[in-house]
Amino acid sequence: MKLADNPLDVRKTLSGKHILLTGVTGFLGKVWLSWLLTEVPEIGRVTVVIRPRPAQTPIQRFARIADTSPCFRPLRASHQKDYADFLRARVDVVRGNVEKPNMGMGPAVVERLTGQVDAVIHCAGLTDFEGVPGKMVAVNTSGALHAARLSARIGAKHIHVSTCYVAGNVSGHMTETLTTGISPNGTVLDVDAELAGLDADTVLPQLTGRELKAEQIRVAVKRAEALGWPNVYTYTKGLAEHLVMAEPGNNVTIVRPAILECATDYPFAGWNEGINTSGPLSWLIATAFRHLPANPDFVFDVVPIDDAARGLTLATVAALDGNSLGVYQIASSDHNPMTFGRCIELNGLAVRKYTRIHGSEGWQGFLLRHMDPVSAPDGGPLSVPRVRRFARFLSKVAHNLDEDPMLGQAARAVKERMDSAERSLGRIEEMLRVYTPFIRDNDYRFATDNLRELTASLPDSDRERFGYDLSDLDWCSYWVDVEYPGLMHWSIPLLHGNKAPEDPASEPAFTMDQTTAVKAVSL
Repeated sequence: MKLADNPLDVRKTLSGKHILLTGVTGFLGKVWLSWLLTEVPEIGRVTVVIRPRPAQTPIQRFARIADTSPCFRPLRASHQKDYADFLRARVDVVRGNVEKPNMGMGPAVVERLTGQVDAVIHCAGLTDFEGVPGKMVAVNTSGALHAARLSARIGAKHIHVSTCYVAGNVSGHMTETLTTGISPNGTVLDVDAELAGLDADTVLPQLTGRELKAEQIRVAVKRAEALGWPNVYTYTKGLAEHLVMAEPGNNVTIVRPAILECATDYPFAGWNEGINTSGPLSWLIATAFRHLPANPDFVFDVVPIDDAARGLTLATVAALDGNSLGVYQIASSDHNPMTFGRCIELNGLAVRKYTRIHGSEGWQGFLLRHMDPVSAPDGGPLSVPRVRRFARFLSKVAHNLDEDPMLGQAARAVKERMDSAERSLGRIEEMLRVYTPFIRDNDYRFATDNLRELTASLPDSDRERFGYDLSDLDWCSYWVDVEYPGLMHWSIPLLHGNKAPEDPASEPAFTMDQTTAVKAVSL
């Protein structure tokens, strides 16, 4: 049956529905919930699963997000004094932990949810490219399996949020498919054996502390590369897809976003959270290290976060209607590609405009206003490795002059600065090494046929609000006026050890008391 014969009605399908959501403290989960409550207030209920912190209960964590996150600014402005009541009527907060069976929820909670939840959207995950394998597996892989099994147990549709980059070290057209039991390079995959090989208690037990972690990461990266994945993140997310799709009675829809970046409209243009792929790269381009080791002809697949929220919603609605197409990729490379070379050019324009408006000090400001970023496979004359070696050389020269009665003090100052620079350059060099598979080695073109087919089945009146199609996105306007200023305000401060801005907390303090519909259920 063609979708055109059953047009989507987003509001009708979601009206009165109960959604269970993980990952609401993360970028996509937060935007999706806020956007959904704004666009579809008819939603019946959203239960959010939140892990407690030592000094914060789940409900306190959610209350802080609802009160101070810029992502919820439109909802606060719309409902004002009735804001807390609006949330209480639609949101439940449940204590949980995706690393545990039933996502850490006790039998009473699971029983209460059974038969009451229509769909589980599993957004929770760790995005560290080379994180500690045990933790990455516990959250990204085992956590995904726990969420899928909980969905089956309570009788809900399951939407698993993955990543387009489970495609691995390959290039070309990436279809919206998954062949279970086969890795990206065609190797037969035994997921249980892979998980056993990554178990923190069995791998290299003779090592401890940092040595153990470093060796575990090395072993995991080596194994990932042997199967065709570039890093621990894509490895653990790839294993998760194979696990959830192999579950008996599979009722799983997979949603794969590409690189999620600044919002175009919701909650407002430019909003971003955390450090994601293009944030550090954009920062590097705006420094003297502008010759990135990138292939300028390869596609840099960026998606605004609010468009990703629309795509996730369409996939969820199709699953609820019983028309899921299985795998949905949220990407731009197949219908509005932006090459890495074009991105670097636009970043140069953005830097110039930004520094004209906001200013920059001395010679650095002059360079930023006039230099043109470029890409070069070897990083060019100012590549990070070359400059790092030069800093190391200057440090050694200064060290040899340390005891000189005339130059000693100046030499010690130079050595201190060169040592600091060498350490910083080492971190940058490591970052570029991790990003190399995505900017130089592989040229991905992710198909988005399924989401655009869903969009085509929407009524004309709903297409602009709920549809997914980036064909009309002007990359120049987006990068210069939205993306780069957004990164500079919301993300780049984190690279310098600063906190991202929050909205002022309410006075008196914003609360979502547990005597109403919102309840933080104990384990």
